[in-house]
Amino acid sequence: MIFKNGPDSLNKPSLKGKQNLILRPFIAADAIRMLALVSDALCGDLSIEPIHTLAQAQAFVMGKGSSHRDRYAVLHPLYGLIGGVAWGKQTANVAFISYWIFPPYQGQGLGKQALSLLLNHITKQGIPDIIADVYYDNLVSKKLLKHFGFVWSGRQLDDLPGKAIDRYELRL
Repeated sequence: MIFKNGPDSLNKPSLKGKQNLILRPFIAADAIRMLALVSDALCGDLSIEPIHTLAQAQAFVMGKGSSHRDRYAVLHPLYGLIGGVAWGKQTANVAFISYWIFPPYQGQGLGKQALSLLLNHITKQGIPDIIADVYYDNLVSKKLLKHFGFVWSGRQLDDLPGKAIDRYELRL
């Protein structure tokens, strides 16, 4: 798919109703689509450096420098790569997660479906506790975590001056 004016020029696809999303491990080729869809704002929400080159996108999808060793592409049956989920073990009994949906696909319940798939995967690994950190002003993400039963457990400051992060925990 080619974007003449970047991903923001796309009309937001209407994806109403239950979609059969799937997770699969990221592959290097996913970096091409990621580069076309990722925004500086999304990178900020993920607390990562902006992604402007193919090499940066490849490093991100392959998890270079990340504690999230298990990284999965979120695939839509019509649109392909629409986001990602990742997790890693903080301790033997605690998983730390992150998740994102690219801007053209946000606000349609796809994050909820993707997070559900990730939580099911972690549950099958026998890990009883899951944590997620979100910026204090990311109300959509907080609402999503609360939907799955996560509870607020504290606040800390990020490396960015004055940017607070809220921690949410889920005990299965």
